[in-house]
Amino acid sequence: MRVTARDWRRFATLAAGGSSRRSKERASSVSGREFAASPGACFRAVLPVLMRPKARPRVFVSDRAFREGFARRGLRKASAEEAFPIAWTAMRSLTPAATRELEAGLRQALAVEMRRAGLVLFARPLAVSLDFVLPGEQRLAPVGKRDGDLDNLEKLALDAMNGVVFEDDRLVVMKWSRKSFGPEPRVSVLVGEIPQSSLGACAVSMFDGWFLSRAGNDAGD
Repeated sequence: MRVTARDWRRFATLAAGGSSRRSKERASSVSGREFAASPGACFRAVLPVLMRPKARPRVFVSDRAFREGFARRGLRKASAEEAFPIAWTAMRSLTPAATRELEAGLRQALAVEMRRAGLVLFARPLAVSLDFVLPGEQRLAPVGKRDGDLDNLEKLALDAMNGVVFEDDRLVVMKWSRKSFGPEPRVSVLVGEIPQSSLGACAVSMFDGWFLSRAGNDAGD
């Protein structure tokens, strides 16, 4: 999935629509900490996309920033002690292009699904289910080096949902995820506002009885 800068601006605007309104409505009573009185709003999406783990940013020293640092200090040469703080301030990080494109594509698709469902950004404590299906033989487990770590798959998906599905990923207080092989790659997303009764001793029954059942239904589609 590839998203142009123009498309991303358009879909980012769609995803942001109504978020400020909801924040104003709930700011005085919820402030991002209060639970739903009962199982609240729920968002489900099944996206036909080949998920990859979020790659680590590439850290490097910007030649331009390094030269500008020398120029600001009026230096043409410098000792190692003098050059080190200049190099430190010239450090930059760059997320690999494949990761950026995949995350942008997910954000686009999630924004469309959120708008189609008539939802705005979630602002209450949330439970999240992520089911990653990778292309491969179903009798095998995706634990090879090229299949990606589950936590890195989660990281990319949660970052894509940040600011599109929910206000911030700090709202996620319960999470379930898995990865498996199947004939068609996809990621099934389930996000739900949860009541306080779902915490503590009730957490297991909540996942077994409500959340995992929905995630299982998605996986069987």
